[in-house]
Amino acid sequence: MSDPLNIVLVGATGAVGREILHLLADRDFPTGQLRLAASVDILGESLEFRGEFILVEEVSEATFEGADVVFFCGSREVSAHYAPVAAARGAIGIDVTGAWEEETEIPLVVPEINAAALESLPSRGIIACPSSLAVQTALLLEPLRQCGTIERVVVTAFLSVSSAGRKGIDVLRKQSGELLNGRPVEPEAFCRPVAFDCFAQQPSAEKQGASDDEFSLIQGVRRIMGAAALGLSATVVQMPVFYGQGMSVYVQTAEPISLEEVREVLSCQSGIELVDEAAAADCEPSVLDAAGRDEVMVGRIRQEPGMSNTLQLWAVSDNLRSGDAANAVKIAEIIGRHPAFTATKN
Repeated sequence: MSDPLNIVLVGATGAVGREILHLLADRDFPTGQLRLAASVDILGESLEFRGEFILVEEVSEATFEGADVVFFCGSREVSAHYAPVAAARGAIGIDVTGAWEEETEIPLVVPEINAAALESLPSRGIIACPSSLAVQTALLLEPLRQCGTIERVVVTAFLSVSSAGRKGIDVLRKQSGELLNGRPVEPEAFCRPVAFDCFAQQPSAEKQGASDDEFSLIQGVRRIMGAAALGLSATVVQMPVFYGQGMSVYVQTAEPISLEEVREVLSCQSGIELVDEAAAADCEPSVLDAAGRDEVMVGRIRQEPGMSNTLQLWAVSDNLRSGDAANAVKIAEIIGRHPAFTATKN
């Protein structure tokens, strides 16, 4: 890695912000000055980083002076307003909020797949991270291209409440306690009460009947893989689990494929951990198995009976760490090694 980088973490007190902070330490990221920022209503906290406590400040234009890389993982509104401000001061903004993922001139990056998008630094100084569901789906589909031409993909994804940040976690905790004590609860943070229930997300008329997460998954995967015509449909189900996500994936190819080849290409894909079926003892990886891990865990690989051009599999990951935080930090690591970026620092 290159010289230390001055980092600003906006949304530091949120679920993703805390994971990014942990990963910067775990991956020994070359951090120079580190500033932590959040909105005014949650100030007053100090967060620990490498043995020191750093006070969280209110985000303002002055926050970005001298910054090299800025992580935006708070609200979309804050990222939409301040990412251009950071870029104007010479920093690279890495957005994890989804505020910029539909802007086609903003690179949408998963380093294991399309790191080439970072070969020239973005003209607007902003890089977008896909949703955690899009990251996981793309990591699964990209190596399968080696097995045959992918014609159709159907994804059913199960998403934990941490997808809504700390508020989602707090809501599930509160609603669980209320229901266990025989008290009714009202919808909060989600379209329905989430405790002890499971439901498909609400569709949006503006997005062809898909929910926001479904639309983000589909469009994100197509952009990441450079496959605008990829036949992909998705259903996202909200589940009453605090952390993680699971995904059932059905793939149909133009040519027959072998399960042996599928296992081989998946095992060689960075960011994927293939779960050995014998070691799994007939119990495939669970969402809790993936907690705290950077990899997507894959198991239950099989074909539809009598159809050698199909594939079904089950995959789980830590949505906050693997899908959001790790993807953002890996992008920052690439930026730190970029000749054009290091030249501007010298």
